[in-house]
Amino acid sequence: MAPKPQVHLFFDCLSPYSYLYYQALGHYESALPAEIFRRPVFMAAIFKGTKNTGLPALNPQKFKYMQEATARLGKYYGIPNFNIVDEFAKQALKQSSVRTMRFVTAVQKEQPQDADRLIRELFQRLFIHNEWITSAEALEKICKKLGLPTSLIEATNSEVVKKTLKDNTDEALAEGAFGVPYVLLKNQGETEHFFGVESLPQLCHSLGVEFKGPLNV
Repeated sequence: MAPKPQVHLFFDCLSPYSYLYYQALGHYESALPAEIFRRPVFMAAIFKGTKNTGLPALNPQKFKYMQEATARLGKYYGIPNFNIVDEFAKQALKQSSVRTMRFVTAVQKEQPQDADRLIRELFQRLFIHNEWITSAEALEKICKKLGLPTSLIEATNSEVVKKTLKDNTDEALAEGAFGVPYVLLKNQGETEHFFGVESLPQLCHSLGVEFKGPLNV
């Protein structure tokens, strides 16, 4: 019996489009004949590794379109309050997601049953409530709300966690990633590559599943 296809979603919680893809993929997960792997990466390292400087935060017209497009996509995929405030453009250039994504990695390793609700909480805080999620204090608040031990924050300093996040990021780069969300479909010895939430219908098609719009909304 042939192994099931694998879908690898590389994401960063500071990426609004990662939130949208994460949400949309969740709607289709039960319909896809594939194993789903949600893999945190350090987005800034991908930008640096590919010399990608075309960031929306650096271009007022791109940023304005991103605000409009993500709000529209949020409504489409069941996040009606999705909102990128003007201040996000300035803050995004100052903030680093490395602590946050190591935190996600630590939870996936040590308490995988809590990973999904943690990731959703991180996305919601930033893109619905406009609260930054990069400081240790912010992560402590999240731990308190979700009932997670703060030792998971301390685990962000472990070499195993650091290496796992780096390995994920390096694999994404090796597979051609230039930003996130970036998706691999590994099937019968071949790999297809997808970028952006708009590529979800193509992923469904490759897996023989009809895309029916925003399911479960």
